[in-house]
Amino acid sequence: MTPYYTASKRQMDVLIHPQETRPQIIKALEMLEGKKVERAERKHGNIPL
Repeated sequence: MTPYYTASKRQMDVLIHPQETRPQIIKALEMLEGKKVERAERKHGNIPL
């Protein structure tokens, strides 16, 4: 299989050239740099068994 076949089946998000790999990774990491994950409070605790 080639990446073009996989892309034609819409099984991937983006098809990039090998020389674009590093800039794409840097861009993705910069986007996630300030991300804060908020966890929902638990409604029920664990009961002792």
